[in-house]
Amino acid sequence: MQKITRCLVRETAVIDRGRPLLIELHPGYVIFRLKRTRQRYAIDWEALYRFAQRREAERVLAERYAKRKTRRH
Repeated sequence: MQKITRCLVRETAVIDRGRPLLIELHPGYVIFRLKRTRQRYAIDWEALYRFAQRREAERVLAERYAKRKTRRH
C-alpha cells in the first residue's frame, strides 16, 4: 500500500444534485466536494476512521436488536 505524500484528486461514482462527488486525498485529511463547485468539506483521517467505527458498531447493535426482537415473537 502506498503512503499519501501529495494531494490526490479522484472522481467517485456518487452523483449528488446532478454532479459527481470528488474526493481530495491529502496526507493529513480528506476533502469532499461536488465537481464544479467551491463548497468543500474537510475531515481529518482519524475522525473519518472513528466515524466508520461508530457506524459499524451501530450496525452490529441494530442487527443484534433485530435478532433479539424476532426471537421474542
